[in-house]
Parts: sequence; structure tokens; C-alpha cells
Amino acid sequence: MRTSNIAWLVFQASLLLATVFGILKFASALSEPASLDTSTVAPSYASSGPTVYMIRHGEKPDAGNGLAAEGLERAKCLRTLFGASGSYNIGYVMAQQPKSNGKRRRPLDTVKPLAKELGLKVDTSCDRDDMACVVKKITGYKGRGNILLWYGLFRTSAS
Repeated sequence: MRTSNIAWLVFQASLLLATVFGILKFASALSEPASLDTSTVAPSYASSGPTVYMIRHGEKPDAGNGLAAEGLERAKCLRTLFGASGSYNIGYVMAQQPKSNGKRRRPLDTVKPLAKELGLKVDTSCDRDDMACVVKKITGYKGRGNILLWYGLFRTSAS
């Protein structure tokens, strides 16, 4: 995979990271008294908690399920970028829950090589459209290292 593709992946992840901070701030605000100023909730969490990196799944083939050659390259690139030799210190990996018929497997297929290299199990307990589940997993994470997840877990009905 070319350097420009790696830069694009990093750009996508950093751009979408802002979404996570907004969700964390919103989730924290829901549990705080109304009179409490929550304008610093996300930055204080970011400095004391894990960093959440959001990635895009690999490209699909023209027919069938799984990953196309470009998608396999993306998975390989993610392994290179976020793997053991990288500086991202990934300790938790999430992907959407795949369907039993093989659909919606691309997110899992994209992160599996990375998770295997890091000796991690991919958490697929959240459905694609269950943002509350994802927020609960992120805010409840007490492990070591940072979090990598497929950004489609933050889909809305409008997307």
C-alpha cells in the first residue's frame, strides 16, 4: 500500500476521533447533574483514559462477502501502522457484529490480522446500529492501551 494511502487512513482516523470525544462528552453529561459544567469532560477523559482510533473497513469484492484485494491491503496496512512495531499501543479492538449469513464481515476481516498480531480478541458484541453499546464499551474500558474500532459503529439512521 502506498504512503498516500497510509496517510489517508491516519487522516480518516484522526478526523473521526472528534466524533468519539463528542459522544463521550454527551454520555458523561447525561450522568452529571444539570448544574455541572461539562465543557471539559472530553479533554479530561482524553488525558487520563485511552485514545480511541477509528478506522474504515476494507474494500468489498465485486461479488460476495469478505474483502477485495484492496481490502486485504488495507488490513495489512493497518497491521503495519497499529501493530506491535507501531507506537499506537492498541489494547482493545472492536468491530461490528457480523451477520450469520456472512454479511457485514468486512470490519472484522479488516481488523483480525492486527488483533492476531497483538494477541487480542476482537470484540464483536455491538451491532452496527447500537451506538449506546459502543459508548458503554469505550467508557467502561479499564484495560491497558488504546482502543481501535471501526467507525461504522457510530452510524446513524441518516448515514
